[in-house]
Amino acid sequence: MTRKKKLEVLRDMNNLFLQLSWSAWRQLPRSLKVWVDAADLYQESRFHAYKVLDKWSPEKGAVSTFLHHAVRNKLTMIVRHLKAKKRFAAEAEWVSILAIDKGVKTIDPIIDAAILIMFGRSN
Repeated sequence: MTRKKKLEVLRDMNNLFLQLSWSAWRQLPRSLKVWVDAADLYQESRFHAYKVLDKWSPEKGAVSTFLHHAVRNKLTMIVRHLKAKKRFAAEAEWVSILAIDKGVKTIDPIIDAAILIMFGRSN
């Protein structure tokens, strides 16, 4: 498929990309929505659609169906990755709090005190 034809297809499917990215963004936890904008997911969906458009064959179905599934799967993977990353960060934060509680110190004692105060613990 030529570059010009790909861009025409992407323009025609613009509403699909908007709907899928908005839906994926709404699945993110509030803490991640601060850092990840729906426009980021929209841009990622268009870029992914452009990359996979060469794999589409008219015999297998409509281009809209193909792009819907390809983009939805990509956005689902992104959302899962972001949620897992958030969980890992929260777990690492909790481990560091437990370490400080047990007397393990970081490089900066001010940071130690700030973490303990932030989580309602005193020195």
